[in-house]
Amino acid sequence: MRRAGIHLELATLAVASGQFPAAGRHFREALLLDATLETARRGLKTLGTEPVTRPPVGGVRGWFRRMRQR
Repeated sequence: MRRAGIHLELATLAVASGQFPAAGRHFREALLLDATLETARRGLKTLGTEPVTRPPVGGVRGWFRRMRQR
């Protein structure tokens, strides 16, 4: 939960500085870590992107999957 909150804060800072692609990545990452974050969902909607619908994969496999998607 703490990591999701950190990504949410990073997304908010990115929006404030006009870095919208980075904000979208952080909002999506926050939702992957905690699917109940409505603030992240609203942030993605404001940016005009959709949230990720797949369940998060943890551990090393999840990290590699996220790295491949970037």
